[in-house]
Amino acid sequence: LCWNPSHETMLATASVDKSVRLWDIRTGQATHIIPTSGENINITWSPDGKHIGVGNKEDLLTVIDVRTGKVVRTPKFNFEVNEMTWNKAGDLFFLTS
Repeated sequence: LCWNPSHETMLATASVDKSVRLWDIRTGQATHIIPTSGENINITWSPDGKHIGVGNKEDLLTVIDVRTGKVVRTPKFNFEVNEMTWNKAGDLFFLTS
């Protein structure tokens, strides 16, 4: 799970059930359930809180536009995406296997 850096009452969870959930902690309810392509193992918010990056066991990185709830990119790698993060400016994305 990870907290939205620009909205203190929103967090995101990535699950092996092939979904990402956005939660409103004030209500304890999921506000969005976004299907992904694989069993998710990690998640990170962009610094501006507009996108989420999700890595999964199928070597895919899923980038989600949180404003629309839509997947905007799903590049495949030749390795499992274990850790990832944006730089503070939000213009670079780093990942490791």
